[in-house]
Amino acid sequence: MIGASRRNGGVASSTDWRSELADRVTRVSAGSESTWSRINRRRYVNTGVISPSRIGSFNRIITTWDTSYSVQQYTGLVDDITAEAASLIDTLSPSSGAMLIQCGNYVTQVDEVMSGDEYRDINVDTGGGTYMASSVQWIEENGIDHDIHLIFTDGEMDKTDCRICAESGAILVLVKMPCAYYRRNLRESGIDFIIANDDPLAA
Repeated sequence: MIGASRRNGGVASSTDWRSELADRVTRVSAGSESTWSRINRRRYVNTGVISPSRIGSFNRIITTWDTSYSVQQYTGLVDDITAEAASLIDTLSPSSGAMLIQCGNYVTQVDEVMSGDEYRDINVDTGGGTYMASSVQWIEENGIDHDIHLIFTDGEMDKTDCRICAESGAILVLVKMPCAYYRRNLRESGIDFIIANDDPLAA
């Protein structure tokens, strides 16, 4: 898993978002041994089990799509992010495939795929609000093991939502730069995020 980063706390990145995304995923796949440097804090709190994080070969990638209209209105960018995610799936060939979770206020649909083509074929619905912690909680309740969890959203998340997602080790991929209020929530939670927009300061 990847540690939280505050380097994007309100400043446009000079690095292309596709490169940033590839870098996050590459860091997860590098190496071949277990490490005790980071544990899943929510898993420990919920189950009392402490185990090392495995770094090396990929087992499963999970992506969560925020189905709210404020995200899905960015049709071209949604298509670009989908294409990047599909490319990562094909490049990494996770042994258990990938999972796409659709979530607004709660999880509405879950699909499992083994290839980028299958991933691109999934239609993401529009509707609901934004509470990405519902996806994190669904994953934990169903005992889904994964190597990385990418959440595609606009970052319009309250403090509890940000905290739960941060504690799970999820990485946010934002379709736009959030307003100051939501940026503060992201910064305070310490969650790692990427602004997936070629003009990240655009509203």
